[in-house]
Amino acid sequence: MSQKRMLTGLAAVLLLAVLVFLYVDLDAARASLRDEQAAHRSTTESLHATRASLDAANARLVALAEAIGPLQQDGIDLRRINATLQSDKDALTGYLNTAIHDNAALADDVTAAGDAAAALRARLATAGTRITTLEGEKAEVEGQLEEMTRWFAARNDDYNTLSERHERLQQAAATLAELEARAGELRTEILELEEQRRPLFLASQRIHNLGFLCTGSMEPKLTCIDSATLMRAFSPEEIVVGAIISFENTACWPDATGGSTAHRVVDVQVIDGVHHYWPKGDAHANADGCWVPHTAVDGYIIEFHPNTVPANAELRDNVNAAKSAYNTAWEAYVDAIEANCGHREPQRCSVSLATELGRHAQSLWLIAEEASNHYNCWYANAAASQYPGHIPYTC
Repeated sequence: MSQKRMLTGLAAVLLLAVLVFLYVDLDAARASLRDEQAAHRSTTESLHATRASLDAANARLVALAEAIGPLQQDGIDLRRINATLQSDKDALTGYLNTAIHDNAALADDVTAAGDAAAALRARLATAGTRITTLEGEKAEVEGQLEEMTRWFAARNDDYNTLSERHERLQQAAATLAELEARAGELRTEILELEEQRRPLFLASQRIHNLGFLCTGSMEPKLTCIDSATLMRAFSPEEIVVGAIISFENTACWPDATGGSTAHRVVDVQVIDGVHHYWPKGDAHANADGCWVPHTAVDGYIIEFHPNTVPANAELRDNVNAAKSAYNTAWEAYVDAIEANCGHREPQRCSVSLATELGRHAQSLWLIAEEASNHYNCWYANAAASQYPGHIPYTC
């Protein structure tokens, strides 16, 4: 019984192994079948594509077959036309041979014409050179003619000018005796007027000896070491442009505490019947900026007395030296401003102390400021001086 069971178990094991083998072989067969099916599908698709191509080719062959018929007829027509053209070609060949013969004759004629043209060109070149030479000579002659024309015109103008001058001289000569006689009469009249006016000049109520402050506003014409004679009593019409007047300071500068200024008149106008004068110091760049009425004018200078107040020499020299030093320092500062900002207007220039140019400009400003203070001190001395040689302050 045990042996039978053993055999039965062995048979079951063998059966199981066979089944496993068959199952594995079945899977391999299935995989192979699937590959064959895929290949078959690919082949089928390729056949379908080939069949479509064959159908298209057949369609084209049919179309070509339909087109061959007219083309064959065209070929027949072309052969007929070609035969005609060949006949025309033969005729043209004959004509061409004749033209070649004629052309050879024409070539000989052209060669002869070329030789003649070369000779003409040589003659033309010679003529061109001659024309150029003649044009140069013509230009030179025209230049000489123009110069001679200008010279003649100038001499003619000179002649006309001399003729007019001669005529004027003759007219002047005709009246010279009369003018000399009139001049003698005028000189006599002037002498009489001067004799009549001299007592008026010397009258104490009409003249005044005037001294000047050392401010330098009228340098170098008038200085504080000079004095002048002032005409006090005058008619407004006597004061003309160029005259030097003495006027009250308050007439031009309302805040002034008093005193007078002697400046030159550069313009005159009459306002509401009153004569007004526009004064300016000779040493100043700008006018005083006020119209001074004749009622505020002390008088006008009629005579200068140079070097009559030598005691003011020290004050004048100090004021002028301080002013010159200030002007020099200011010009140096303005030059530095131009180097920094490209213009000479300090009020529109901002310098940086971080740069060498800026530091240089700042140092020049300090120098100019010190020079300005020094000049202002001496100017204040000049304005406050009470008598010749008086220096009120220490600078």
